[in-house]
Amino acid sequence: MNVDKTESCNLKPFFSIIIPCYNAERYLEACLGSIYAQTCSSWEIVAVDDGSTDRTYDILMGNKSKHGERLKICRQKNSGQLLARINAVSQARGRYILYVDADDMLRSDALECLHEAATANPRAVICFKASRSDKFEKAFMPDFSEEGIVDISWLRQRLCSSNLYNSMCCKVFPASSVKVDIDFEKMRGHKNGEDAYQLTYILDQDMPVLLLDKTLYYYRANPESITSHLRPDWLESVRIVNINLRDHAECWGDSYVQLLDLRWLHNVYTAAKNIVRVNGFSAKAREELSEIRSDELFISAWAEAGADISSLNEKIILSLLHGGLFSLIMFCVVAFDRLLPGSSRD
Repeated sequence: MNVDKTESCNLKPFFSIIIPCYNAERYLEACLGSIYAQTCSSWEIVAVDDGSTDRTYDILMGNKSKHGERLKICRQKNSGQLLARINAVSQARGRYILYVDADDMLRSDALECLHEAATANPRAVICFKASRSDKFEKAFMPDFSEEGIVDISWLRQRLCSSNLYNSMCCKVFPASSVKVDIDFEKMRGHKNGEDAYQLTYILDQDMPVLLLDKTLYYYRANPESITSHLRPDWLESVRIVNINLRDHAECWGDSYVQLLDLRWLHNVYTAAKNIVRVNGFSAKAREELSEIRSDELFISAWAEAGADISSLNEKIILSLLHGGLFSLIMFCVVAFDRLLPGSSRD
């Protein structure tokens, strides 16, 4: 089934597909090609070259010569993915916003499936699934088995309790719900947590969520991507996101704040492990562990939710951190990694 196959690009497109690009020359053609191959043709692409130093801009311009006004290109100094996306959305004309990262791809019928779902549920945020296979086989995120309409509280709860629902990709948003008149400058230069920061403002709105149990997105395991690394400023970026999310969650209800305490403890646990893995048994590791131990958010979250931690590894590391037993933390991280390799993915 083809949808709007003959639609003129001069008409308002159904989808605006937002692609932030930073040094994306290796995979950008495949990403764009997956959109050109869609069985639904009511779309435009708004791509932002976020200060790339490779051939990204040349690739975009080469594609524009073939596809004309259906591909809009913005260029900016390197400002990060969030500000690139906001720049693109401010110039988008579509009724719905769909984010695709420059190293990922869409299944050929993705827009057709989403067009049908959005037409039947015009006010809804639509959540669908991603695969690590370009054959769009077994989904790995986000983790839901149900299908159909749920309340916005469903997505708020998961944002407050898990990183699995952070992504702006694997969702379709009514264009009116995506805010561009908010000061996002606080996130300039931060490379982690940008999705959750932006999503928080969308979830302030009272609208339904449609769960679509279809695997429509290929998430490429790119070792050079931002999400493949825990940067030195990772915890500070996540801290900004968590504080912002807490401000919103306090308006949503007390139960969300309680979930955020557990989320923050998990973030601290991840940071503690990363500190040891990067710095080993060193004075620098002790100094950085000491800093996060004295953080007020950690102290408060440990007091409120420490007893509710379900993971034994996490509870051990955080208990030692709270007690200032840094040498034991280092020993445990190394031991867990050697005896239980899966713990490195907690």
